[in-house]
Amino acid sequence: MNIPKFGEVGEDHLQLTCSGENREIASGRLRCGNGAHRIGRSAFRFGAMPMNSRAATTIPSVRLVSPRAFHAKMWFAWRNEPRAQRFMPIESWSVSALKRRLMASKPDLTDHDKQEHRWIVQWGAESVGIVSILRPVFRQGYAEISYHLGETHQGRGIGTESVTQLVDHVFEQTEIARIFAFISVGNRASRALAEKLGFVHEGTLRDHFIIRGRRVDQCVYGLLRKEWKRPR
Repeated sequence: MNIPKFGEVGEDHLQLTCSGENREIASGRLRCGNGAHRIGRSAFRFGAMPMNSRAATTIPSVRLVSPRAFHAKMWFAWRNEPRAQRFMPIESWSVSALKRRLMASKPDLTDHDKQEHRWIVQWGAESVGIVSILRPVFRQGYAEISYHLGETHQGRGIGTESVTQLVDHVFEQTEIARIFAFISVGNRASRALAEKLGFVHEGTLRDHFIIRGRRVDQCVYGLLRKEWKRPR
């Protein structure tokens, strides 16, 4: 499955495209020259994978780590890729401004006054994207989530695993009862990822964001704590 993308109100919105082969990988099957192989969930998290009699292949693990200052340049680059510009309400931020923002948003879910909590997505040794909890309201028990992968790392099952880990972080470390995401109405692949993880399309906000000079509808996808089932 080609994976993702989601600021100021929702700048980091999910973006994603799909292909048949990658969809098999995301659903737990890897197709190669000698057939299809079943991949356990641990393959994504720990780098393990079943072996056939002739060869062994390792899939790098996916981890969420606290951001560091040097990640700001990467974030700047991801935000300026064509697909991000197409589906996200990007505002013009310099690398130095993004660096300050990133350092201010190191995740601490015990700080209920903090408005942005961000993690960098690590795929093996590479930093490939960013996921976030935005504007949580702990008293009412809800928060927005966002996720954004660089284009060159989409389509490898990374998005599904990183969002899964993000949802786990929210429900395991807080009392939040509902999380939601905004996704541009035309971003069908991103909507499919949310639906795959159990998010429900709760409605559409008409003309909600301005993207590349025009107003774009945003779909609201929500997930309740009691509905969350970790993908197998």
